[in-house]
Amino acid sequence: MNKQSGFMLVEGLLIVLVLSVIGFSGYYVWNQQQNKESKETETVQQQQDQTGIKQEISENKKVSIPEGWIVYENETLGFSFAHPQDWTIIEDQNEINLLSLILTSTDFVENTEGAYGGTIDGTRIYVSVSDINSEFISTNEKIKNGTARKPAIYTEIKDIETNENVGISYIVGYEGPRSYTYSYEKSGKIYRFTLEEINSSEDSSFHPNIETFEDIVDTAVIQN
Repeated sequence: MNKQSGFMLVEGLLIVLVLSVIGFSGYYVWNQQQNKESKETETVQQQQDQTGIKQEISENKKVSIPEGWIVYENETLGFSFAHPQDWTIIEDQNEINLLSLILTSTDFVENTEGAYGGTIDGTRIYVSVSDINSEFISTNEKIKNGTARKPAIYTEIKDIETNENVGISYIVGYEGPRSYTYSYEKSGKIYRFTLEEINSSEDSSFHPNIETFEDIVDTAVIQN
């Protein structure tokens, strides 16, 4: 009798175990399917969002977004621009700017050794939005009249207008490699795009990605 009871107990436990395994397997398969569908839905939504943003920018601001590019948008600052889809963009948080972004090309490589802190291959672009009243920021007017913060040296300063955004372009250098900047002022803020490590403007190799940099700037929309 005891043996039979023991056998029935073991048999019952085995049945419970089998049912548990079947139940877990079923749940796992169902959960995986749900995750897959969720990711697919998210991807489709992102694609639709990008399409919507591109259409809105193109229609409202007459901005042409190159094929294969994606749009970065900061709704809080009312600011957006497009860049090649395979480029990397990261946020560089600091206390000086309201927004700081670093955009790098797929072939970007930084060598931290060498003069002036190293050199780079490829393209690195800094994008920033700053309060025009910040004590750390040199306004366009100060750059133009020669009262900007030192020790930066500003040259080739030109008045520009892009998509109804008025500003200046200039080359800035210290002791090391120079950079090329487009700077716009609107609604108490300064919006800047800076291309690192350029050659002389008289040199045909000014920068291998200068056209891409200017195309990025051309897609900038400042709504505020």
